[in-house]
Amino acid sequence: MLIFNQHCISPLGIDTRYINLIPREVHIRHGFVERRFRMDDRNTLFKEIEVLPAKEIITPSVRRAFKATPQREESKVKLFEKMYRRLRQVILDTWKPEMAHIFLHSSGIDSRVLSWILKELHNELGDSWLGDVIFVCSKWEASNFKGIMRYEGWDESQFLVLRENAPYERYYEPNLVDFENAWTWANGVEAIPVNLFWYLVDAAEERLGTNSQVYSGSWGNTVLDNASGPEAGEGLRKKYKLFYWGVGCRRPFKGKECVYPYTDSELAWTIGTSKQRLGHKLRFEFVNYIDTGLAKFTNEDSDGDRHRRIASDIMSKMISDYDKSWYGKNIAPGARPKHRTTEFQAFWSRWTSASLCEHLIKNGYTIRKG
Repeated sequence: MLIFNQHCISPLGIDTRYINLIPREVHIRHGFVERRFRMDDRNTLFKEIEVLPAKEIITPSVRRAFKATPQREESKVKLFEKMYRRLRQVILDTWKPEMAHIFLHSSGIDSRVLSWILKELHNELGDSWLGDVIFVCSKWEASNFKGIMRYEGWDESQFLVLRENAPYERYYEPNLVDFENAWTWANGVEAIPVNLFWYLVDAAEERLGTNSQVYSGSWGNTVLDNASGPEAGEGLRKKYKLFYWGVGCRRPFKGKECVYPYTDSELAWTIGTSKQRLGHKLRFEFVNYIDTGLAKFTNEDSDGDRHRRIASDIMSKMISDYDKSWYGKNIAPGARPKHRTTEFQAFWSRWTSASLCEHLIKNGYTIRKG
């Protein structure tokens, strides 16, 4: 698999979870503000912890995928057959019937391909193989998501739209007013105040428990679009490097195990070595190849958890929580948001930093100003 999880290093070792790397005494890195993309900036909030460059953790199979060049003449159908077989095999190889399964689903192309394959496997292998599963989606893509679920033949009890009837500006309220635990879904510090991949799983775990495998169609755009074309593996390598230093690889998924089938390095190699150009249009053709009816659904809102308005009273509480915190008083007093939305901005880095510091101080850590 391609490793879409940022790793950090400290005297305590190497880990993807920032909290596991924090020594009992740390020093604040003054002026540090998290951004959407870092671009090789290894610094973190604490001087004792740095980001580990991706080149130090990628595996031989990933290096091979990055070296793929278009060399194989084949029809679209032939490539589609290979892609379908590979995605099916990834699910077969990773699926654990004894665990609960939470599938993060949207109204988009990539997730519906995986849920269709899963339904075919369910029909072949039965309920005992499938086990407990729930597909969960945000309210932003609810209509077509539910249409896809019904078309594929899933039971109504097997899919969930989280807080579908919540007012627009209050959709993320449970997370935004929970300053005490903001550091958990942020993996310490983040430049955005919500994490859709944590928020949705948390709701699904209330039904299925925490012994869960989380499946997601994430990174489909990255692999399917960028591993094909003239640059092939090199194009994928460039995009991978960009994302490794960004929010997509920093924020954690909630769940005991997480599986992203589109990050399979053999799939990337298959696409990268074909002379077929698998752009956005051809990806629709891939869905149509799988099932013509499945291709008719549209992607309603692909903006995820960005650009969402926040109610004024919720924002007031967030600012109040920040001002009362140790970080808000001692490191960046008076910091304020520039806009009342979930879009990236410096204040969200300050706010999540403050949450993390409160947690550390409460648990006996020593934080030095410099």
